[in-house]
Amino acid sequence: MIEFNEVRPHDALGGKTPAEVYRDSERRSLDPLVPSHPPEWKTRLVSKVGTISVSDDVVFVGTALAGQIVGLKQEGILRWRAHFFGVDLGMIEIAPLANVLTPDDVSSATRVNAPHSEAVNATVTRDALLNARAVNA
Repeated sequence: MIEFNEVRPHDALGGKTPAEVYRDSERRSLDPLVPSHPPEWKTRLVSKVGTISVSDDVVFVGTALAGQIVGLKQEGILRWRAHFFGVDLGMIEIAPLANVLTPDDVSSATRVNAPHSEAVNATVTRDALLNARAVNA
């Protein structure tokens, strides 16, 4: 190997040896990039199964974002806009508990999970995720 890399010149390298033209590559960190959001935004770490917690409710945002940090901009009392760097992930709308419980449910103390009227766009592809990271790296 020493002869190939350090002694023998190569025509494809203009008569230089591979050792003369080699440069270390810039290694990317495996740590998640930390996006910067305005101070009034909330941030959440996406779980391994692709969920975040918003107003004591669990919302699925996508497994492609597992381990990443997403920003949440409040647009109403129960309405949040989710962002991952420059990618708008969609609207999260949490239904108030009073709207999903009937008087019978309240009297019997049955808990009902609040549905989401508009789901977060869960079609974030791996390519979109990598492109967003590359733009903001």
